[in-house]
Amino acid sequence: MESRQKKEFLFWVMAAAAALLIFFLVFKYWKYSRLRNERMLSTFMAGNPHEGGRVFSDKGCGRCHAIGGVGGAQSGGQARDLGRMPGENLSLNELATAMWNHAPEMWKRMGEEKFDYPRLNEEETTNLFAFLYEIRYLNEDGDPDRGQMLFSSKGCIQCHAIQGHGGHTGPDLAENPSLQVPFIWAQEMWNHAPRMQELIRYKNLPWPKFGENEMVDLMSYVQSQNGGVRRGFEVLPADPAHGRELFREKGCILCHAVDGEGGTVGPDLGRNQKLLHTLTQLGGQMWNHSPEMGQAMKSKGIERPRFEGREMPDLIAYLYTVHYFDDPGDMQTGSQVFKAKGCATCHGENGQGGKGGPAIQYLKGKFSVVRMAYTMWQHGPQMYARAQQQNIPWPKFQGNDMANLIAYLNSR
Repeated sequence: MESRQKKEFLFWVMAAAAALLIFFLVFKYWKYSRLRNERMLSTFMAGNPHEGGRVFSDKGCGRCHAIGGVGGAQSGGQARDLGRMPGENLSLNELATAMWNHAPEMWKRMGEEKFDYPRLNEEETTNLFAFLYEIRYLNEDGDPDRGQMLFSSKGCIQCHAIQGHGGHTGPDLAENPSLQVPFIWAQEMWNHAPRMQELIRYKNLPWPKFGENEMVDLMSYVQSQNGGVRRGFEVLPADPAHGRELFREKGCILCHAVDGEGGTVGPDLGRNQKLLHTLTQLGGQMWNHSPEMGQAMKSKGIERPRFEGREMPDLIAYLYTVHYFDDPGDMQTGSQVFKAKGCATCHGENGQGGKGGPAIQYLKGKFSVVRMAYTMWQHGPQMYARAQQQNIPWPKFQGNDMANLIAYLNSR
């Protein structure tokens, strides 16, 4: 009996040890995977857009600012829709510059609405900027009337109908609500391009090509006939780290390089390649070159990849995040910015401190775009109040001013 009890005891001891070992191995693998993912993300973007999306929500940014038409109800339409800001895709420096320049207006508005001032630490600021950068590729504002004309002139009507009017070779585009989402539009066009190529060749029609914003206009027309609801926000935030893996797994890297790493058949998609402003425009560009890309893949014996689920937004998020960082600023030009913007008035000619501004000499080498934005958000209201007391205008930056200023401050 005693021998049996000893055996049972040893069995449970060994089982517990095995369970602890399995737990330890699983924990180590989880930790390794998490660190690996964070390291991969940091190679082409500072911050995590997933966490940034949570910051945007938790800190109440969505009360005033909409994302692609969703949210911002409490601003009465006065705050900017951060998914539809004009201009090209903003870099990290340009995002921080825009935030800095418009900060006094935001503080005033929050005071009028009696909003609690949201506090951000540096990590939260970094993640928020990653999120705000990523949503830029959903900045879709097309002309549905022009899109209707394109639907006929580009020959789409030969195969597709809109609410029953048109061809029946392909599906009625007004009956597919998923096409309201830009990434599904781009993904479906890529996946079905070979079949459409066959049909177009059979009908003896030329391959239709779209100008920069024409695909956006076409999609706006389809949206207007399908309820007109913009649903691009549903893909946010995408996962650029997964997109980087897809760039390799789907074979894109065999023809395209990113900053010199990859094939040379197609253009290098790195920082020197200007990306189009939005996801649908990029989808249009992929459509335009689909026959050539298909032929190139065939000649290399590469199977044309298909994209499923959320793969297309992840891939495109990766391509956009490659362009996140700016070139380093010029410290000599930054010295002029430091004086011209009145920084020396408060912080001293040499950063030793001045009229109400702290010394910043000891921060040499620690300045960055995100730190500038974080410091502005944390201490900006006090800075602004002191500037008003001394009749000093709030400094506004243009172009590469902030990057140049940072280069100067880090050189001192």
